[in-house]
Amino acid sequence: MGDSLTAAANGLMSTLPRVPTMQSVDGLLSTGADSIYSPASFSNLWGAARPNTPAGFGMPTTGGVAGGLGATGLGFNLPTIQDGVGTLTSLGNLWTGLKAADLAKNQLDFVRSTTNANLNNQMKLINTRIEDRARARGAMEGQSAEQVQGYIDRNRLTR
Repeated sequence: MGDSLTAAANGLMSTLPRVPTMQSVDGLLSTGADSIYSPASFSNLWGAARPNTPAGFGMPTTGGVAGGLGATGLGFNLPTIQDGVGTLTSLGNLWTGLKAADLAKNQLDFVRSTTNANLNNQMKLINTRIEDRARARGAMEGQSAEQVQGYIDRNRLTR
């Protein structure tokens, strides 16, 4: 019974891919026929020559309209769809950025017009105070209308 169990274990071990051990670390980068990186080892790893393994196990097969997802059979090319979604996302971000720039421009125009209106109103207020003070002072001191107007013209705020 022990011999049949050993024979079964050896048969199972022969179908498994080779796993590197500490003693075989030097051979990791070699690409010879007995290397774990040889094409025969890869085909064995992914089920091409491996018994009792469903077809297409591990590695996708090509199929569908343009290559596709292979074993899933969805019939479309996922990387192309991802590129399309990425492009649409970029275009959406570009549109959002342009709208944000337009909004910022409108906000700047509004703030500029509000600030200019505020400045003009403040200048009118100050000029009115200068004029009232000059006329009152001119009346108290007996100045002529030309003297009062000269003072007002010299001290008037302008833009």
